[in-house]
Amino acid sequence: MTQSMGKIIKSLRKERGYTQEVLAEKVGVSFQAVSKWENDIGMPDVSQIVPIARVFGVSTDVLFAYECDEDENVEKIISDVEESDVSILDNYPKLLDAVKLYPNNETLLRYTLKHGKWIMISHFRRREKDKERAEMLIPAAETVIRLAQRLLEMTGNTDIYAREALIYAYCYVGTFTAAHEEAAKVPDHKETQGRFEAYILAMEGDIEGSIDRRRKNVASALNDIGNSIGSLSRVYKKMGRPEDAIAVYLKSIDIFNAAGEEGEFEYPHDTLATICQRIAELYSGMEKYNEAIGWLEKMFDYVEKRREYSSREDNKSKSLILGVSPYYDVHKINLKYDVQHYLRMIYARPAFEVLFELPRFKELLQKYNM
Repeated sequence: MTQSMGKIIKSLRKERGYTQEVLAEKVGVSFQAVSKWENDIGMPDVSQIVPIARVFGVSTDVLFAYECDEDENVEKIISDVEESDVSILDNYPKLLDAVKLYPNNETLLRYTLKHGKWIMISHFRRREKDKERAEMLIPAAETVIRLAQRLLEMTGNTDIYAREALIYAYCYVGTFTAAHEEAAKVPDHKETQGRFEAYILAMEGDIEGSIDRRRKNVASALNDIGNSIGSLSRVYKKMGRPEDAIAVYLKSIDIFNAAGEEGEFEYPHDTLATICQRIAELYSGMEKYNEAIGWLEKMFDYVEKRREYSSREDNKSKSLILGVSPYYDVHKINLKYDVQHYLRMIYARPAFEVLFELPRFKELLQKYNM
C-alpha cells in the first residue's frame, strides 16, 4: 500500500486532532487548499513543505515518503534502527516520527513499544539519582501509554506486547493501581501475569511481595513441568519404551527435590508420590515386581514426609526457591486417609494386580495397618 503526500498530511492531521481549518490557519493557507491536498487534487507548494512539517513536528522526509510502500518502509526503518550505533534513547524519536507516518502499522507499533518499554526499565531505578532525566522521560512514558492503548484497541485487547509496555509505563509514572489492573487483564497467561505482578510490586517498593510472587511463579512452572513430564513419559510408554519413560520420571524427581531443597518444602511431596506410583506401574508392566514394590514404598515415604513437615510447630516449611508455605493444616492431615487415596489408585491400575498376593506388598499394607 502506498500513500500520497495528501494522505500523509490527512493522517498526521487526524492523529493530532486538527480540523482542516486549524491546519490551514497554522500553515497560512485556506482550508480549501488543505482539502485539495488531502484529496490528491493538488500538492503543497515547495515553500509550504517545511511549515507543514514543523506544524506536525516531523521531518520533511516524512512528508516525502509517499513513494515508499508502507511495509517496505517500516522494514527499512526497523533495519536502520537495528544497525544504528546510537542508543535506544537516541533512536526513540525516529521511531515516534515513523509512527506518526504509519499510526496503524502493528509491526511498527510493537517495535516502538519495545524500545519505549526498555527506556522505562533502564531509567526507573535511576529516578532518585537523576531526577532531571526522570522528569524528561515522563512524556516518553505517556507516549508509550497512548501507543499501547492504541495497539490494544486495534488487536481487541489481546496484544501481550502492548499490555507489557503499558504496565511498565504506568509503573514509571507511578500509577501502580492502573498497572495492577492491566496485569489482571492478561488473557490465559498465568505465568506472564505473575511476572508482571512481581515487577509491579518491586517497582512499588514491596520487595518481599515481589519475591513471594516470583516464588509462586516457580511453583506454577513446576506444576506445568510435572504435567509435561507425565505426557512425555506416557508417549514413551505407548511407543514400547518403558525404560525411557522411567528415565524421564527419574530426572523429574531431581528437579522437584532441588526446588523443594530435598524435602524442606512440602509442595513437591504429592507430585513426587505420584511420580513414584507411575514408575512402579512401569516396572510392574515390565514384570520387575520387586522394583515396582520398592517404588510404591518410596511413594508412601513421601506421603509420610508430607505429614511430618505439616506437623511442625509453626505449621510451615521453608525453601529458598519456593518460600514459606502454610500448605497443610496439621489438624486435617490424616496419614491413613492419604494412604487410602494412593491405594485406591493402585487397585485401579491393572498393572498392579499381580502384586496384591506378593508377600512384600502385604508387608507394605501391614506397615500402614491396611
